[in-house]
Amino acid sequence: VRTICGVAKARGLWVHWGRVNSKRRYELASIAGCDSLDGTGFSMYPDTNLPKVDEWHESISVQPMLSEGGA
Repeated sequence: VRTICGVAKARGLWVHWGRVNSKRRYELASIAGCDSLDGTGFSMYPDTNLPKVDEWHESISVQPMLSEGGA
């Protein structure tokens, strides 16, 4: 999926990722460079779930990413 997102971004296309209802999926979408995302949990329970995105973003931003090749 990251490769497909990369190709789309290289072509100047907007990339949207759906079914993002967990920190892991949010992280994958962020790493892939998505422009937008959504999930049922956000639309059904925004008061509960939207604040989680700030926590997820902060956590992902602080934690260094390991290289794909491993150490």
